[in-house]
Amino acid sequence: MGYYDIRDCFTVTVGGSLVALIGLLLTYKIQKCCCKNKALKSCAFLLAAFWAIILFAGLITTWYLAHKQLYWPALDNAWAIGMVDHNSAKIWVRSLGDKQVRILYGSDGTTAISSDYKLTSANNWSTTIVLHDLQPDSDYTYKVVSESDLGVPFSGTFKTFPPPFTPQKFKFNVGSCLMPVPWTNMHIFDFWGKQDLALAMLIGDAVYLDTFGIIPPAQAYPQVLSDPIYSRFFQNTPNYFMYDDHEIINDYDQGLTELFNETVGFWKYYYAEKNPILKKDAFYYNLTYGDVGFFVLDVRMYRSPATQIDNHQKTMLGEEQKAALKEWLLSPGLTFKFIVSPVPFTVRLDLADGWQGYITEREEIFDFIEEHQISGVVLLSADSHFSGVYRFRDWLWEYSASPLYAIPLVQGVYFHPEDHPVVHPVHGHVIPDHQVWWTDVSQGVGFSYSTIEVNTKGPTAWYRVSIMGFNAFGYFGASPGAQFKQYLHQTTPNRKPCNV
Repeated sequence: MGYYDIRDCFTVTVGGSLVALIGLLLTYKIQKCCCKNKALKSCAFLLAAFWAIILFAGLITTWYLAHKQLYWPALDNAWAIGMVDHNSAKIWVRSLGDKQVRILYGSDGTTAISSDYKLTSANNWSTTIVLHDLQPDSDYTYKVVSESDLGVPFSGTFKTFPPPFTPQKFKFNVGSCLMPVPWTNMHIFDFWGKQDLALAMLIGDAVYLDTFGIIPPAQAYPQVLSDPIYSRFFQNTPNYFMYDDHEIINDYDQGLTELFNETVGFWKYYYAEKNPILKKDAFYYNLTYGDVGFFVLDVRMYRSPATQIDNHQKTMLGEEQKAALKEWLLSPGLTFKFIVSPVPFTVRLDLADGWQGYITEREEIFDFIEEHQISGVVLLSADSHFSGVYRFRDWLWEYSASPLYAIPLVQGVYFHPEDHPVVHPVHGHVIPDHQVWWTDVSQGVGFSYSTIEVNTKGPTAWYRVSIMGFNAFGYFGASPGAQFKQYLHQTTPNRKPCNV
């Protein structure tokens, strides 16, 4: 039940290379033997020996990979920080075997203890423990304890959020798309852990149930969560989650089906339990860090089929979620309001799975923002496996970056040319979408995500988004339009921003 690391990769690579070398030598001998017209029996013997060695090596490799549990390692013990606000925090705990657990936690020398929680087969030996009455803007340590032997030290640290509606300076990351590679760990989370993040968001495709064969969700999630580097990050940083299509099946748009309930049920167990709860049986939610707000969209449960005609009846969000979003947009006291979508808003990408296929509803939301003169709205997204910065109506900006740990796409895939008119499906007018900047993440190994730094403390509130060496600066204005200024700064010499 071990983890894959570089030693595993070395073992299999060297072993495979030796087998390949032996195979080449035997093939050469066989060819030479046949060319010299030696006895056919000798050639047959060499050929049989060659295939026997290949078969033996294959069996040994299969046993080794099965012993290491290539796609389904066990997840006997796991714990993670979920949502945190100014006075509470959620900690998710899993430990096999019936037992009672509690959490010891404290700050500045003080110590408190949570209530007891039972781990049984009925709750799959896991629970989410909520810590209440915490102090705002404070560093906490925690430790999960039990009368039973937990086997590993269940401990970590976190920092509570500052009081709501207070000016702040902080940094957070947004990413999606995790496709772990056997024999490796997701070292990108080591880097995240060194960035002094106030929070992190994983907004979709935490697993790929429909890739490389059908991987059962009961095995796919432990594969990801058993990565020690990935787990360590989530044990010490407030995290927020949303699912997308690959937690179900590619481009899913069929609503509440048996497939949805089964597959998303696993995501709920491993991730959603750590999120804020805005409404019972709903996965969308909002959160606040000081005077900065976030609304995280659920773009799968309520969406109409992609093949449906794009009109006022077609929806990505559903009426209740859309109403909740509009209500949140009107809420006072927030300098910046980040709308977080697992799929891109831009229609410059020919991806019907994103908002490209739901333009009418997207324009309804943009119209609402403009009509109510709501300032400081910023769009964040992922999913497309390459990165871009997009402008809408000269005052609204989208920052989209992915994949965090998966296969990148080639630059320009699905991209509409500059002179491609995007026409509103209902009203018929050309939608003024402008692609400002975009890049090909395949120049690296597929690590792409957004790092957003926000500062509302000074005389001018601002945010900075960094994606693959590109920095975009946004400054808060009194209302949308010309009063909201956006400055782009290119820091990578071989990639040029473009205005179209």
